[in-house]
Amino acid sequence: MNYNEIVKQSISKSDFAKHLGFKYHNGRVAGIINGIIRDYKLDISHFKSNGGGWNKKYPFVEKKCPVCGNIFMSQVGRGKRDKITCSYKCCNTFFKHVKKKVKSYNAICFRHHKKECIICKENRIVAVHHFDENRKNNSPENLIPMCPTHHQYYHSRYKHLVLEDIKKYRDNFVKSECRGVNGSPPRLERGVLSDLAGSSPVIPTNGSQA
Repeated sequence: MNYNEIVKQSISKSDFAKHLGFKYHNGRVAGIINGIIRDYKLDISHFKSNGGGWNKKYPFVEKKCPVCGNIFMSQVGRGKRDKITCSYKCCNTFFKHVKKKVKSYNAICFRHHKKECIICKENRIVAVHHFDENRKNNSPENLIPMCPTHHQYYHSRYKHLVLEDIKKYRDNFVKSECRGVNGSPPRLERGVLSDLAGSSPVIPTNGSQA
């Protein structure tokens, strides 16, 4: 009898006992099960400590933790509830790293754009919209600062209400970038555009403020 394969498909010691043919999980059976687990050094890290909670319709598979490299058992097919890492410690490390990646395009955006919505000028809570809808393209000309409300407008049936303003803002930003490259006075590091409605970029000169 291959105990390793049976334990992989079990969700608890009680379930393991049932797979072995025991009808009841009483004290005597518990002692036998614990002895088998100990003698054969079976991995039961995927067992629920309270003996339940797993949904039996999802199969168990071996996974490799992306943080520490340990092999662990986990159910698959549960969508967002699928385990990615082997432990809470690795989970915190993994998602902390992911969060830093997500923040990176915000930092790029607000380094080159004023931190305010290009539609309503909200500056307390500002999201970042990817102009070409490619979240991997974090070039400054592809990042548009927008408040969560108007950002949601774009990704809904109300897209037409903000689309033209976004295009105007982006076109003006690209033009200001080109003028800076061609030798004209440098653009502002933050907030190249002061007016969304197609006005020229505000470029500081000596002795004046933007």
